[in-house]
Amino acid sequence: MNEVETRVTDLDSRQARLEGVIEQVNERLNSIDRRLDGQQQWLRWIVGIQITSFVTLGSLTMTVVLKLFS
Repeated sequence: MNEVETRVTDLDSRQARLEGVIEQVNERLNSIDRRLDGQQQWLRWIVGIQITSFVTLGSLTMTVVLKLFS
């Protein structure tokens, strides 16, 4: 083997390793993405419940104030 063939072989092995690393990173990012999607759904529920609670408490407060001062 001459020097050029050796370098090409080295580049091929490096490329194969990089492709493997890229596949692993892709799998990990997909896993993180799926977990974040699940957390976003929970966050929407929590925000919805908080908004509903604030509206309910505000309505109750307004009702009590109006009953006291009318």
